[in-house]
Amino acid sequence: MDLDLAAADPGLRARAAAFGADGAPDALILQSWARCAAAGLDAAAPVLVPVVDGGELARRREAAGIVRRLALAQMEALVPQIAGSNFLLAFADTDGVILDLRTDSRFRMNDGDGIVAGSRWREGDAGTNGLGTALAAGQAVAVTGGEHFFERLGGISCTAAPVHDADGTLVGVLDASSYVAARQRHTLALVRIAATQLENALLRQRMQGRWIVALATRPEFLGTANEGLLAFDDEGRLLAANARAATLLQGSPAQRGASCEALFGERWELLAARWRHDGAGPLRS
Repeated sequence: MDLDLAAADPGLRARAAAFGADGAPDALILQSWARCAAAGLDAAAPVLVPVVDGGELARRREAAGIVRRLALAQMEALVPQIAGSNFLLAFADTDGVILDLRTDSRFRMNDGDGIVAGSRWREGDAGTNGLGTALAAGQAVAVTGGEHFFERLGGISCTAAPVHDADGTLVGVLDASSYVAARQRHTLALVRIAATQLENALLRQRMQGRWIVALATRPEFLGTANEGLLAFDDEGRLLAANARAATLLQGSPAQRGASCEALFGERWELLAARWRHDGAGPLRS
């Protein structure tokens, strides 16, 4: 949605102006507000988040399969990094339905049990919020205090990042929420890293039995969120690549089916033989 649509609504324009010149919401937030207003949401109304029943939640968890299991591992790894901030961690499916939560016992929603397993946090239900807006915008986002569309969520800060499968398909979203007063400014970076690590783990899982090549500009970046991952079949044809690999190979034909020789200028048989022998080595794109 165009940013001008947000600016054209007098109520939204006044609300944005109230933040002051230095703290005005960015384009992602204004575009989300515009979508919420167009959907007929009332910022002053109660937040009525729908919750699926137990059977539906169980079905969705089963459908998520390995993605959910890997997400739980990333959530556990995040807990000590944000401990002490009255936090809540959530993994939701592509409909915005929360499948799993990890929470500090001190975190409580002002209006009761709004954030629970099975609750659906799409923008159309819950207005501008980290989880729903990350899904709607297709990118990581931080929504702090009054940036939420619904005024009653103004005490919460939430950050979220979408998660994609090895073929680029959206498979869920990771979210970290806290009270505004307890928010940590690096939380968005942590959530982005966790989402990247989840995508990398998912690529490795999907491509078990295939050649997986890890790329990095420096050896110490291997095994971190800064490594690029490529999966090849036994003929040296590219099967999958993560976002970091696409960045590192900018200018190279890193599309599915591309040959290893087209990417690196060397025959697959020679590279594979060297990797079998040495385990690692320099590459050029």
